[in-house]
Amino acid sequence: MASDSVHLMGRTKAGHPIITIHEGKAFMVTTPASEVSPDEEQGVFSDDTRLLSTYRLRINKQPWTPAASAGVSYFGGRYIFVSPKIKSSDGTLEPGKIELRLDRMVSGGGVHEDFDIVNHAQEELGFEFGITVESDFADIFEVKRHQIRQREIDSYWNKENSELAFHYTREDYERGVIFKINHADSIPHFANGTIHFGIKLGPAAQWRLCCSIIPVISSEKREPKSKCHSPAAGDKNEQGLQQNWHDNVARIDTPNESVKNTFGQSVYDIGALRLDVREGADYPPMPAAGVPWFVTIFGRDSLIVALQSMLIHPHLAKGTLDHLAKYQAKERNDWRDAQPGKILHEMRFGELAHFNETPHGPYYGTADASILYLIVLSEAFRWTGDKTLLADHRDTALKCLEWIDRYGDLDGDGFHEYKTFSSQGYHNMGWKDSGVAVLYPDGSQVQQPIAICELQGLVYDAKCRMSEVFETLGEDAKAKALKAEAEALKTKFNETFWMEGDGTYAYALDPDKKQVKTIASNPGQLLPVRDRRQRGEGSKCD
Repeated sequence: MASDSVHLMGRTKAGHPIITIHEGKAFMVTTPASEVSPDEEQGVFSDDTRLLSTYRLRINKQPWTPAASAGVSYFGGRYIFVSPKIKSSDGTLEPGKIELRLDRMVSGGGVHEDFDIVNHAQEELGFEFGITVESDFADIFEVKRHQIRQREIDSYWNKENSELAFHYTREDYERGVIFKINHADSIPHFANGTIHFGIKLGPAAQWRLCCSIIPVISSEKREPKSKCHSPAAGDKNEQGLQQNWHDNVARIDTPNESVKNTFGQSVYDIGALRLDVREGADYPPMPAAGVPWFVTIFGRDSLIVALQSMLIHPHLAKGTLDHLAKYQAKERNDWRDAQPGKILHEMRFGELAHFNETPHGPYYGTADASILYLIVLSEAFRWTGDKTLLADHRDTALKCLEWIDRYGDLDGDGFHEYKTFSSQGYHNMGWKDSGVAVLYPDGSQVQQPIAICELQGLVYDAKCRMSEVFETLGEDAKAKALKAEAEALKTKFNETFWMEGDGTYAYALDPDKKQVKTIASNPGQLLPVRDRRQRGEGSKCD
């Protein structure tokens, strides 16, 4: 069981307990009772659209009593319920006489569900089991803002196929979802938004139901690959993907069980973050930024995960570099904060992005993704020795370098600043991208353009690394020029940012090029630069 938290102006507010399961771009967020409320940040999502906004289980129109629930894997959850005290035509039934187990799994882009109901009473029992499902096709940004627009949604019950379908169309944008009964031990009926089943069970008897939640994205049905009540077969696809991941990552051998278990869990979690961006059987994946709300293509986040995963799987960087290169900006677009050569910040596929109501299709409002791209390219080469990787990404790297000098340095003073040109752009574009992340010591907000300290260190590191890369590619003049640029930046940075009295670097330079003297963690990323300066190694670019 997990719990979301929301950070509000320095105060942390705990959210409702939730269980999240996911695979690729599809995920499901529910309460521990397996339910989904349209008023909460819950539902079945795919491609940044909420496909199911309501999900409830009932026995004789009453809620089941949750007994236990947990996410048993990143793609699967299990929920156990018992019946409450209920009244029926046969009289009053005392609580706990009926047990319901729900096994749920995300696979193949859809959701598979297996229900098992058992009678623990000593006599035959008759009751009604109901599943209520609804859809609002809300964009993921609407769900997070709790501002859901009203949509005209078509829904229909197909009695012959035992399917409840929802469909939404707006011009060329189409989304749908099908709740399908694959197998049931009694005939399903539909009325007033609820699929219900009449059930009669003798003592110790069992009743079974198998369902699929099938997203329909632009007419493409994404059916789950699981089979009814066959956990081994159902888990085969995802377990196979994870097994392939574990077979190809570095392993450690240590008698320290804490280290061993921590490493193993970390490897598992990174494997669970992989996005399927393959164009062929051997196309490497890239990591998503996080579950559940950031299961999509990101620049900074995916690059940092790839960088930090070199030890276990350097080829994770290849998928990240390849895919981000496809979206490298070719022209200036202020609405999207894009300039030629810039690497994207975030890519969304929902209705708002599709119709350009939000700039996230894709949005380029990050100051560091283009720089990190160069660092990850260099580090991947250092780990693999693959010169083909450098040759394949040479042009992308050159465009990133050109963006750094032309658009990253807004006023030509040699430092890297950021500023949004979009009406929906971010005020802060570094890794601390909260709107209130960069403040003066008195708590007032620093206005744009802002030159945060770690960006200068990233540019220095990137140019040093690219000097090495172009030397490897036989382009010595370019390599020499980049090394000189890096050293000039380091010298000027130490002269401008260092606060002698505080023994640290300034957090940033404000629009007037004055030091923002707030003490923060950001200068911690610059320790190697300061260390070399103290040892008198100012001429060494390493």
